Amino acid sequence: LGVSRARVREALRRLEGEGLVTIEKNRGASVRKTSRKDLSDIFEVLTEISVITVRRAMWSLEDPANRKRIEASLEAARNFSKRAEQIKEVNAYMAENGRFWDSIAAVVDNAVLTETRAHLQTLLYRLQFQGLIISDREKWITQHEEILVAILAGKGTFAEHLVYTASESVKEAMLSLPDAAFS
Repeated sequence: LGVSRARVREALRRLEGEGLVTIEKNRGASVRKTSRKDLSDIFEVLTEISVITVRRAMWSLEDPANRKRIEASLEAARNFSKRAEQIKEVNAYMAENGRFWDSIAAVVDNAVLTETRAHLQTLLYRLQFQGLIISDREKWITQHEEILVAILAGKGTFAEHLVYTASESVKEAMLSLPDAAFS
């Protein structure tokens, strides 16, 4: 790639610092494995950040442009839901989940919140590259539409409740993936 070994080592150290790779002396670097415990721990924090994100999104709806973004996200969620019966790959559902949360984060305008959420989500993405097939589609995108409708209606407490429920559902779905996803 035309880069020095020192640059490669530096890049790998940064990735290790972000929790994406593991470096073992005399063995090299490898993509960090995500255990079921790691997944549960990530979801614990990710859920709380998601609740904060939804709360802040509701505060931002006074701006008509932000309301339009959330309405567009609702339309995209509905379109995905209509096609979901034909979609079986984990990566498609994780991509939709990322799109959903990115659309909410876009109206929040808090870089630290957005970056923290994105970092935690990145730790889960390695699961999507394993060609895994899902068995219970509903758990993967549960309540996206309902969360967006609650945000648009100004029903904050209900939206937050839906985030907790949806997060638990997605966590259960991911934990039910085969052992190969975690090794």
